[in-house]
Amino acid sequence: MNNCFKCARYLLRYFALSVIFSASVLAGIENRPLNTAEATLLEPGHFSLAAGVQYLKQSDGSREYGIVTDLEYGFFKRFEVDLEVPFSRLTQGDAPDQSGLRDMSVWLGCNLAKEEQAYPALTAALSWKTTTGNQDKQLGTGENTYQGIVLASKTFGKTSAHFNGSYTFADNPALGWNLAVKHGITDKLTLAAEMYGQNDQKASGNNTTDGLIGAIYAFSPSVLLDLGIGRGFTSASPDLRITGGISCFW
Repeated sequence: MNNCFKCARYLLRYFALSVIFSASVLAGIENRPLNTAEATLLEPGHFSLAAGVQYLKQSDGSREYGIVTDLEYGFFKRFEVDLEVPFSRLTQGDAPDQSGLRDMSVWLGCNLAKEEQAYPALTAALSWKTTTGNQDKQLGTGENTYQGIVLASKTFGKTSAHFNGSYTFADNPALGWNLAVKHGITDKLTLAAEMYGQNDQKASGNNTTDGLIGAIYAFSPSVLLDLGIGRGFTSASPDLRITGGISCFW
């Protein structure tokens, strides 16, 4: 219970600072600050709550600012459900700024195999992206999107490696991939790096490849702070991405 009150206090302070400095909101991801998710899921009855701010700059000069909240819950054995609620403000040249709720996502994961000495942890997941975002404001796609995901994680001492492969079922189907490495420098500080991308099956001009480096600081065993900076390597990727956030576990 003390962890719950402590987590709530940190989140309230974080949200207040976020509003002051960004005055806006944008989508984020789990396993902050990475886009790559780990194959290890929460134990039954345990929660995690993450909140993050993010800044994106595109090659055409447009910008996005925002916050995302991500709530995860472990239920039954080897199952986890995840709800992601993103908001955004889009700024592009002389056009009016657009702000509002983006497409929310629901994620259900099932751990297929625990990590062993010679084998990685394996998890299969399904996600559903809703149509809560306003398509006319470019805050949503206007269609329900479903995604199948395979996740693998392996630990080597203080280093861990993670892989995600995904397929998006939509009018424009896409293959996605993520590769990430995390390394513990001290008991409290962890460095992280990743490469990730998506290959559009119908329009190659929409293909993305991005990279990010970041750090995670364990303020306490149940409260993690993170910071990351990344860039894109294709015309469809953002030129710059900066993200920071907090994650709480209980």
